[in-house]
Amino acid sequence: RPLKQEESIADVMHVSLLSGQRETRQVELFTFTFSTFKGRLRHLVGIRDDAKETTGGHLSPLPVHGSKSILTVSGDVSVSFKTSECDFPIISCSEAFRQVMGGIELKGCNLKAMIFPTDAFETWTQLVMNRFLTDDPNEPVEQVNTLKVWLLAEAAEQTCLKATCLAVFSESEKSGRSDHSDSASQTSDEHFIMRLKFT
Repeated sequence: RPLKQEESIADVMHVSLLSGQRETRQVELFTFTFSTFKGRLRHLVGIRDDAKETTGGHLSPLPVHGSKSILTVSGDVSVSFKTSECDFPIISCSEAFRQVMGGIELKGCNLKAMIFPTDAFETWTQLVMNRFLTDDPNEPVEQVNTLKVWLLAEAAEQTCLKATCLAVFSESEKSGRSDHSDSASQTSDEHFIMRLKFT
């Protein structure tokens, strides 16, 4: 039988799931009630990633770092890295970023090892770069361009920084999106460099 209007709308609840590794993931729980052809009520219950919350405001707790002191961001805390290589090697960084990370030379270092949660950071980086490079007006990069993270300094083992990162694209990069070829083999490495600013 035809569905009534009130029967055809799903109820949605936004929740956080906690994994065995103490990492959280934002999801939607939804229920949907419908009638069979014989008039019996049926219920569909499901779970899916919450696309609106993927880059949002929830930050996983640090894994067993109770003794670390937590710093706040000040100055230009930024870093540029290659997204085309699996460890996200650092190309350059601001002096403030270098100081936060223990004052050591960081060029060529693994940025992934400095950010927690790593999986969420990697997924977010791919999403932001894909949206930036495709330049689809229906899926603007601005909708997903923030992620809350922990910066972990290996050299300063008692220090961590709670921050929100934002991908920063220069005007020349933005105008260059339409200029580069659709062929992946002809896309230069400079299109896979991302600059992050931490606040």
